[in-house]
Amino acid sequence: KIQFMVSVWSKFDKQTKFNQEMNAKGVLINASTYMDAWNPVAQQLFYKYVQDAHFSIGVDALWLDATEPEYSNEKGQTIYLGSG
Repeated sequence: KIQFMVSVWSKFDKQTKFNQEMNAKGVLINASTYMDAWNPVAQQLFYKYVQDAHFSIGVDALWLDATEPEYSNEKGQTIYLGSG
């Protein structure tokens, strides 16, 4: 059986509905384009969007890419787990 995996990032363009909803709920890191992956609200929203966009059409798995910090703007910012 062939399975289908999609690579997704934790960074979202500011023009997307997803980013706007995350920003409105305050779960972006320092109002950046990166979600706070440790925040339970962000996790629920993320799953809702990937369920609708990927799993509901047959995607088997997600590769959660860009999970490491890439920019110094997020360095020292407070996230759900604390300061970092």
